[in-house]
Amino acid sequence: MSNTKPGQAYHNNLVYPVMRAGDLALAVIEAAKLDNPGKEIFVDDKRAYIRIHAEQEMILNQATIEEELGRPSA
Repeated sequence: MSNTKPGQAYHNNLVYPVMRAGDLALAVIEAAKLDNPGKEIFVDDKRAYIRIHAEQEMILNQATIEEELGRPSA
């Protein structure tokens, strides 16, 4: 028997990176939207950090992030 409440079950299916706010986080948000067409991407901006999440799975390609940054990510 599970003690998970209905509202919690949704949150248990989320996948996400948590990042320090800044240029890289903004590039990852845009890359998440581009690399996951048709999937709803949620952004929780907590000022000091940003949580970018989706349900079940999220694809993030380094090339897309670098394209959004306009430079290599490393």
